[in-house]
Amino acid sequence: MVSTEKALKILKARENRAKKYKQLHEIYQGTILALTMNIPGAHKKTRSALRAFDEGLRSMNKLLSSRRVNVLKHDTSMTDDGPEACWVIDTPPISLKAWAIEVEENHPLGRLFDFDVLNESLRPIHRESSGGSLRRCFICDEPAHMCARSQKHDYRELHRKIDEMVDTYYSVDTKVSSWEVTTHA
Repeated sequence: MVSTEKALKILKARENRAKKYKQLHEIYQGTILALTMNIPGAHKKTRSALRAFDEGLRSMNKLLSSRRVNVLKHDTSMTDDGPEACWVIDTPPISLKAWAIEVEENHPLGRLFDFDVLNESLRPIHRESSGGSLRRCFICDEPAHMCARSQKHDYRELHRKIDEMVDTYYSVDTKVSSWEVTTHA
């Protein structure tokens, strides 16, 4: 269960993030790409979450470099809502969302990444409107929003699954290089 104080801190961090995106958009006039983590509950700074975040950051930077994208601004920070990264890019939002979905759906840890691409009105572009499928639950593969809404799974069970995913990814058998960015446009 999340305490009221912790919930308020998480909400404040999200409000601050939205303000930051607005300021960056006004300054740079580019598309905002954000990375946060799909970590349920109040504990968003676990070892596994931080390791997965580092990999999400590395993977997106590699993808942007491979596509020769002009990054106008890049920023990372740690908040009460966990780690976050933000890029301001001179690429159309629809293209960028398709690339983000590619990472989320094809990387072994992609289910943990939450890449948001904001349109010109600073509203997130939804996966379904960009050819992506609904996110699936870590545990039962049902639509994630249904399990989250009904609290079908215990946070401890979800965090054990996340730990397992990250440990497997970083094991000797899979190595970090197991997922490579494609360079097609």
